[in-house]
Amino acid sequence: MAERTIAGILSGGLRPNDPRRFLIEAMLGAMHADGVVDQREQQAMEQQIAGHPLFQGLGANAARTLVELSTVPAFSVASRLYFIAELADRVAPFYHREATTHEPERLAHELAEIRRTEVQAELHARRGASSPLDGLALRTVMGLMHARLEAAPAFARIVAKAARTHAEAAGVGVIADPLRQLTEIGPERLWRTHMERRARLGAAQTQRLERYLERYCRSYWLQDWYPLSPTLLEHLMQLLVRVALLRFLLIAHPELGPDGDAAVTDRAAVEVFYATSRAYDHNQAVREMLSSTLGKRGMLTVGHAAALLKL
Repeated sequence: MAERTIAGILSGGLRPNDPRRFLIEAMLGAMHADGVVDQREQQAMEQQIAGHPLFQGLGANAARTLVELSTVPAFSVASRLYFIAELADRVAPFYHREATTHEPERLAHELAEIRRTEVQAELHARRGASSPLDGLALRTVMGLMHARLEAAPAFARIVAKAARTHAEAAGVGVIADPLRQLTEIGPERLWRTHMERRARLGAAQTQRLERYLERYCRSYWLQDWYPLSPTLLEHLMQLLVRVALLRFLLIAHPELGPDGDAAVTDRAAVEVFYATSRAYDHNQAVREMLSSTLGKRGMLTVGHAAALLKL
């Protein structure tokens, strides 16, 4: 139903090699991520397409949407996000908010390249061999927790649970201040306890964690259109710092263990995503703060993206 309605908007003007079709693909994928297409989601998508200048010139009669998202991805969420980072880097010279010319053929070529299986396999291996940049991901997560701890009580409670988990794993006494607790544990022990806990999750829980993060990422691309950011890479990095934070807090949640019941794990995930979203999503001041920080620290590179995905 959703595809037919959207096809009514995207009529004959959308050619098979038109790069705009990939936006529609991502949006439809986000709508279907939870298995349910909500009428409000469909209407919001139609309004965005009809009113956004990116889609000017498309016809108004019935046609087809020539796109499909892979329903069985061959790579992890981290690798797929790394593919987008590589794509963003490749198109950066001509695909950004201040660009004065439109180069659809060049963009279509890069989109086609990044979808090739052999290219993705090479990038997957490159991400695995990349440098963690002296614990960049963990340092970034610590900064994110510090920045919003006092402003978001629900977020503070989640951070406190994570701090207690790591204190117990490190064999140190639990104290009331979660940030002081994590600082006293120290980056090396904190990294070690995080990675050990992650490794012990097991296949079932790891896959469940992947699904949580995949749905979050799809929702991000649907609700926060990347033309709002100066470049595609900056928009992606805004997502990657959140993903690093979410992964850290999820893995440290006391109710997320290798033998955890699915319903219990789902409740823990809802708690983490709700609290983190309240602290960091849909807040223009926070978006501007993150944008400024990413730029000042020189983090808008593929190397930094890969390091954030190490956590």
